[in-house]
Amino acid sequence: MLGMLRLGGQFLRVKLAERSDSRCHFDDITATKAARPDWFRDDLGTLFALLAGGRIHPHIAGVFPPERAAQAHALIEAGQVTGRLVLDMR
Repeated sequence: MLGMLRLGGQFLRVKLAERSDSRCHFDDITATKAARPDWFRDDLGTLFALLAGGRIHPHIAGVFPPERAAQAHALIEAGQVTGRLVLDMR
């Protein structure tokens, strides 16, 4: 569950049972939050504790001002982003 980092996002979990039999499973963070708010709350608490403690380091692919949000979305939709894009609202 921890891999789902944004509301409305999907986390792709790849299960490699055997070399010739790969399976994919999609988790919907919005549905999980609605069905199990306790899991969602616990996962977010764990995530932010790991982040604050410097134990995880998310890959930030780019930082955009709000006026370039359309460009950021275009990069995501084109599949040209590895990591996360951040909109800097300052």
